[in-house]
Amino acid sequence: MRMRNVGVIAAAAMVFAAVGAGYAAQTKEAKRPDVLAVAFHADWCGTCKQIEKPVGETVKHAAGMPMLFVMLDLTDEQTQAQSEMLAGALGLDEVWAEYSKGTGFVLLIDRKTGEVMERLTAKHSAAEMIEVVDAALARAG
Repeated sequence: MRMRNVGVIAAAAMVFAAVGAGYAAQTKEAKRPDVLAVAFHADWCGTCKQIEKPVGETVKHAAGMPMLFVMLDLTDEQTQAQSEMLAGALGLDEVWAEYSKGTGFVLLIDRKTGEVMERLTAKHSAAEMIEVVDAALARAG
C-alpha cells in the first residue's frame, strides 16, 4: 500500500513540475529600465517643492517608456538610511556617495553603464526636462 502511494506522489510531482516548467516558459521576462531617474528629495527642501510640478509632468510623459523613477528621501535620518539601502540595491553606491549631500535635483542614469547622463534642476522647465529625458532614453536604448 505504501509503495503505491509513493508512486502516485512521484507521478503527481512530475506532473506539477512539467506544468510549472510550461508556466515559467510562458511568463514574460521582467521589464528592465534603460534609464534610472533618481530624485534627491527632502520634505524641507524649497527647491524640491519648486521642481515638483515639472518633474511630475515629466513622469507622466515617460509613462510606458523604459525609465524607472526613484525618489531618494533625505528628509531625516530614517529616510536617509532607507534611501541609502535603496541606492545600494539599485547598484548606485557611487552615485549615493557623490550626490547624497544635496537635494532638489533628479539624475538621469544609464542603467547599463551607471553613467550619470544628465542632472535636472529647477533651471529646467517641464518641456526642457521632457526633451532631456527623451534624449537620454534615445542614447541609452
